[in-house]
Amino acid sequence: MSEKKFIPFFVLGFISLSFQIFLLREMMVVFSGNEVSLGIILSLWMIGVFCGSVLGVNFKKFTSLAIFLGILLPLDLIAVRILKTFFQKTPTQALGISTLFLYSFLVTFFICFLIGAWFVSAYKFFSFEEKSVPLAGKSYAFEAMGGISGGIITSFFLIKGNTFRAVFFLSFVIFFCLLFFFKKIRQKVFTIAGIVLLAFLFLKSEKINNFLLSFQWKPFELIESKNSIYANISVVKMGEDFNFYENGSLFFSTSFSQYSEEIVNFALLSHKNPKDILIIGGGLENPKQALKHPLKKIVFVALDPVLIETAKKYFKDKKIFSDRRLEIVYGDGRFFVKKTDKKFDVVIVDMPNPETALVNRFYTFEFFKEAKRVLKKDGVFEIALDLSENYMNEEIKFLCGSVFKTLKKVFANCQVVAGLRGYFLANLKEIDEELLTERLKERKVKLTYLTPYYIRYLLSKERVERVLRWIEEKKQVKINRDFSPVCYFYGILFWGSQFANKIPLFLIKLADLNVLWVFVFLGGFSGIFLFFLKKFKMKKIAVAGIVFATAFAGILAEILVIFSFQVLFGYLYYRIGLLMTLSMAGISAGSILSSRFSLKNRPKSLLKIFEFLFLFFLLLLPFLVKIKIAFIFPILTFLSGFFIGFVFPLGVCLYPETFKAESVSHLYGADVLGASFGSFLGSVFFIPVFGIELSCFLGAFFALFAVICALTL
Repeated sequence: MSEKKFIPFFVLGFISLSFQIFLLREMMVVFSGNEVSLGIILSLWMIGVFCGSVLGVNFKKFTSLAIFLGILLPLDLIAVRILKTFFQKTPTQALGISTLFLYSFLVTFFICFLIGAWFVSAYKFFSFEEKSVPLAGKSYAFEAMGGISGGIITSFFLIKGNTFRAVFFLSFVIFFCLLFFFKKIRQKVFTIAGIVLLAFLFLKSEKINNFLLSFQWKPFELIESKNSIYANISVVKMGEDFNFYENGSLFFSTSFSQYSEEIVNFALLSHKNPKDILIIGGGLENPKQALKHPLKKIVFVALDPVLIETAKKYFKDKKIFSDRRLEIVYGDGRFFVKKTDKKFDVVIVDMPNPETALVNRFYTFEFFKEAKRVLKKDGVFEIALDLSENYMNEEIKFLCGSVFKTLKKVFANCQVVAGLRGYFLANLKEIDEELLTERLKERKVKLTYLTPYYIRYLLSKERVERVLRWIEEKKQVKINRDFSPVCYFYGILFWGSQFANKIPLFLIKLADLNVLWVFVFLGGFSGIFLFFLKKFKMKKIAVAGIVFATAFAGILAEILVIFSFQVLFGYLYYRIGLLMTLSMAGISAGSILSSRFSLKNRPKSLLKIFEFLFLFFLLLLPFLVKIKIAFIFPILTFLSGFFIGFVFPLGVCLYPETFKAESVSHLYGADVLGASFGSFLGSVFFIPVFGIELSCFLGAFFALFAVICALTL
């Protein structure tokens, strides 16, 4: 069999993962970087691939699908930017859940349908079904290898530049691939014409990109837009001021910031004599406010250097950058706190609400302990959440209650001030309005909003007691921990409450759900399912169930490993990209190894052995992810992918009507569908509600289900 016939599968993997990265980046801008939106988009992506794989057997030539895909890629990117203007009254308007689903469906389904259909159609086109070896596994492996290449090249090179230029390059790759498979002169001429057109559009991509970006931000004036490895950064001019957006969400502005004045000065005035301070997150206005005080050193930790360096160009008060007291450190704030030996009088953490797993790491018991370690004896720690002294809904009460309870478990004394946000001040016995006013005068700090009168208003006894009563109302809230991130769940619910009149009470109560009931439900459902499998000898469904459950548990394991790595070692972008790439490498290696030995070594027995090994791996996983040795995590992600890749060819061997395109279609669909449910439920439900350990055991349950299905064959 010529290796040339596997090129379409390699190209498919390359295109699929690369475009997925670009599409997610674009959609992050539309939905302001919310992690729930990522889970929904990825799930709809995989469902589209599933539909395409099931119906792919009806397409005779994968080449036709490839042509449509090559044309549709840039058109889909245009649609993402144009549709935004129809769904939003202003470019900064937040979009709700229903809009999220509809928008995501429109821009993912047709692309994903073609991707899923391509795999099955190519398998049928090359007549692999007539061969005596399970070449479906090899095709699956080549697709994974293409994904590895696409992920590396896109994440480390293409993502930084012009998005349209990169997508035109992807279309070019598709058309260039087709030259190897068209035999007729007319087809080759058509393909070469397409390549020439793409080359022309590639050269004009900067103008196309800028025009559509400007259209996307109307009626505001877009000054600059660029991509870093972390986010899309847009600079928008409003009057004389410049606003900086990170993934469509306002990061900070050159206009005066009342919020920065509050969060920085409340913390600094609460300390009797601050000299060394640490600021994590927020914009350049935060260190500017701090420099008004007679400090010795300010360490400002920012994740994205491109964002800060871009902001410097437009920042009005440029003299702060030459102030020797200010040190800007680029990197993950939590990683900095974990590794630094310095001690600080004040630590200010300016983060959004913990609506993502990444941000939640700054609201946990373990982080508060790490922050306490870098504080001097009488140091003050401050963190903020969105709350109002006038009204707090149930969702924000649960969120604030959990953060406050977690904070008090580390710091004996905690205070709350409700300003533009809620400021939680820890390691502080009391916050006295007269003392703050006196220090404000002594230090001769000129503030615009935080005047003595406003301080007196914010710290009025009635106001403080009302907010504190609401925060402490939910006695049953759990402590937020690294490996049990309940505030991540509360944060998601609070985000959702902004688009719904009322979040159903049972969703809020899920955080108190006993996981035993989940196992009872899954066990009951599985028992009924297995009974029918055995009674009616539904071998097709049994094999598809094994592939589905293995993909579900494998993707869940990968998410758990990456989440644990972030907790222990910080958000190190390149290393996390490496972990994801190693998972694809594991899928490829597992598929190739399984394809070589499946027929020679009794595939049924081999399947049972490997499902048992997979079950054992998942049972050990909750203990392995807590080991603070970095090199273990690449091994774990590789193994998570390896088991997925190994099982797929075995499933093809055992499926009735082995090697037929229909068989590959069904199993490829089951694999994609399992991955879809595993990624969405794992990131949005299992980890936030049950934590890492119990989520590992839930993954093990699906592996056990696969074992039992294998025993019925």
